[in-house]
Amino acid sequence: MSGRFSVTYAELLADAIVGTARAEVLRARQNDLASSIAAIMAGSWRGRPRGDICSSGYVVHSLEAALWCVGRTSNFGDAALLAANLADDADTTAAITGQLAGARYGAKAMPSEWTDQLAWQEKIMAIANGLFEDSLR
Repeated sequence: MSGRFSVTYAELLADAIVGTARAEVLRARQNDLASSIAAIMAGSWRGRPRGDICSSGYVVHSLEAALWCVGRTSNFGDAALLAANLADDADTTAAITGQLAGARYGAKAMPSEWTDQLAWQEKIMAIANGLFEDSLR
């Protein structure tokens, strides 16, 4: 299942990076997915209350929680904070949410009060920029 998840998640990130509208990024995707992931990609997470969102670290739960966090917020900071405060395996959920929110909103949307405190900020930015440039080739 993790292979299917990886492909589906890569598609989400690619759509977000190229500036696809939020509703389209979060659209239902019809792939050959396990039924649990297919249900999530079909939007089963929409409208669910916070108490129904599990952030256990299991790949299916992590995908659902990340989509739920990005879908319920309108900026990087709110999405990341919502994910980090879900409890359970919050670091995994926040990392996946941060990837999707970062791809969706861009690096400049990350709160400067967070990024200014990063250790090795210049090195991280150089690596990120290098990876981005490589992806364009």
